[in-house]
Formats: sequence, structure tokens, C-alpha cells
Amino acid sequence: MKAKHKAKSKTVQRAFQILEYLKEENGGTLNDLASEFDKPKSTLHRDLTTLECLRVVKKEGSTYHPGLGFLDFSEHARNRIPGFKLIQDKIEEVAMETEERAQFLAESHGKGVYVDRSVGSHGVRTDPTIGQRVYLHATAAGKAVLAELPSQEANSFIDYYGLPAVTENTITDRDELFNQLSDIEDRGYSVDKQECVEKLHSIGVPVRGPKGDAIGALSVSGPSHRMEGEWFEQELPNILRGVSNELELNIKHAADHEL
Repeated sequence: MKAKHKAKSKTVQRAFQILEYLKEENGGTLNDLASEFDKPKSTLHRDLTTLECLRVVKKEGSTYHPGLGFLDFSEHARNRIPGFKLIQDKIEEVAMETEERAQFLAESHGKGVYVDRSVGSHGVRTDPTIGQRVYLHATAAGKAVLAELPSQEANSFIDYYGLPAVTENTITDRDELFNQLSDIEDRGYSVDKQECVEKLHSIGVPVRGPKGDAIGALSVSGPSHRMEGEWFEQELPNILRGVSNELELNIKHAADHEL
């Protein structure tokens, strides 16, 4: 997490801030952007024209929207995760078996990014969308990843981002979090009870790559009234640990055959 100390290109940084704004606001005009960024319209128009030429911004009338230019890069990034196609298949299987929502999260620059998801017959759609970044400490999958990291690395992420409360149930104390991470490491799965989304419970398990390091985590989420009792405390953790173990064996086998 030393990136904040490195020299930054203000032009590149502003370009990504523009893209973030257009995503969050579902589009914006030149006047909107001038008001938001307090920059001359001529400067912003030049930025937008460049982004449009690069196909990462699309103009519709007087309104600019994010374009599809990054889609190929995003797909390439997802496919670089070891065994990603195997993971995709398993996510769909888990969603069908549990009838809830299953997803895979990977760590990127100290935050979690949901890279794939499948929704079962009773699944709810309440979590951030594919590609959106979330705090690791506030989700079951994120805590499953944190528990696999060296404490120095986990601490560096916390030093950088802090432990902000996403809901009133989010862990915001470092000692409490590390005590929980130790328990997660011992039992092999993590729990999130309304820590990221109100009235939503989740179970997460790490998925390790060919070298034994966590490449991400698989989790299942559902309404708190369904995610409780023996199903939540025993059956679901056993299902996910079994799936994770199978994935790890298949990923290692595939990697061995590529050598």
C-alpha cells in the first residue's frame, strides 16, 4: 500500500475521477463536470474528447456515459485469476445447490472486488455489482482472504483504509478483527452477520492457488431469517469447504499440466 507515496499524473488521475463520476451519476454533461471538478470547461472538454476517442466514454446528446472500452481489459484481468473458469462453474453449482446467491471475491490493492456471481432460485440481489470494490473487513469473503494474509500485509491494508463502519454491525476494532481472523483460520470459514448489508448473512471460504496463497474467496449470502441455525452454522460451511477443497485440487492439477 505504498502507492499513495508515488508520484501521480494529475491528468490520468482526473480522467479516472471523471469515469468514476459518470458511473456513479449515471452520466453527466460538461456543465455537470465543470461544477463537480471546478475546472475550466475547455480542460474538461479536452479530457472527455480524449476519453471518447479511446472508447472509454460515450457521448449521447449532451450527456457523457462510461463506454465499453474497458470491458476487454476487465475480462482479461478476471481470466488471469488461476482456475477462473473452474471457479465460475462452481459458483453456479453452489448457487443452484443452496438456492442463494454465490459469489467470488478477489483482493486488489487492499480492497475486495467481486469478480463473478450467480443467483439461485431464492437468491437476493443486495450486494455491490461485479467489479465494485468493498472493504475486506466488512464481508465474509473479505475476512476469509484477510485471514490468509501475513499479519503485516493485513495491517498495512488497515493502516491505509482504516476500519470504517459499513453498518452498525461492522467490526471497527483492530484487535477484535484479528481475534476473529485467527478463529477463521482455525475453522476454515468466515461469517458476516449484517456487517456489510443490513439483514444479510454470509459464509465465506478462501480458495488457494497452485502456490498455496489465497487467490480469493467464495461466499454465499442470503437473508438473515434463512441464514441461521444448523444450516448456517454447520451445513453451509461444510458445503463451501468441500467446494473450496475440490477447486484447489483442480486448480493445482490444471497448473501442473500447463508446466
